[in-house]
Amino acid sequence: MFIEWGEIFSVSNGTLDAQHKQIVKRMNDLLSVLSSKSREQTIKKSIVRLRSVLEIHFRYEEALMKYSSFPEYENHRQMHRTLLIRTAELFDKYEDKTVSISEIIVFIKEWWLRHIINDDREYIECIAELEL
Repeated sequence: MFIEWGEIFSVSNGTLDAQHKQIVKRMNDLLSVLSSKSREQTIKKSIVRLRSVLEIHFRYEEALMKYSSFPEYENHRQMHRTLLIRTAELFDKYEDKTVSISEIIVFIKEWWLRHIINDDREYIECIAELEL
């Protein structure tokens, strides 16, 4: 059920890899509280932490892509917006009891991890050895 960090997630940039590790940690934290049927307040705190880490990471990643003139910058930036909107919608539906915990878990594991493994690979060459 939980996500284990592996080289498959690496984008060959120390700062981004550290941020991706933090995202995976926050995802695991959320998966843990969701699956243990924790109190609503604990779940909300975990959701807020994950959203915060994601927003900070996206701003940093987008700055690197823009600075390095990554040709797909706008498309990638839009993916981030879509991911954040979809995540917010799911969490709102969770609060309204119109989405199940398993649907959130599937979304986190499939959508977010696919983004890190596939979409983030596209900018690796463009930002090689670039740290801001």
